[in-house]
Amino acid sequence: MLAGSGPYGVDPANTFVRIDFQRQIPGTNQVNTAPAAAIGGKWNSTTTCAAGNYDVWGEMITVNNNKNVFTTKTTIASVQVK
Repeated sequence: MLAGSGPYGVDPANTFVRIDFQRQIPGTNQVNTAPAAAIGGKWNSTTTCAAGNYDVWGEMITVNNNKNVFTTKTTIASVQVK
């Protein structure tokens, strides 16, 4: 199992849509997404996966009044699941 968490903030001009926890096996194009709970400026999520090496990150989606969608990603971390 992998767990992700962290703080988040939304520009007052934008509307919060969601935060997802992403994982990917390095060198592949397949990204697995788990929805995150986002409460009071903090997000957290878990995802079940097989043993191996993964790149993981959080991704926040917001939208402004002009219907422009913005994606903000955390720094990608490389982790090993045993």
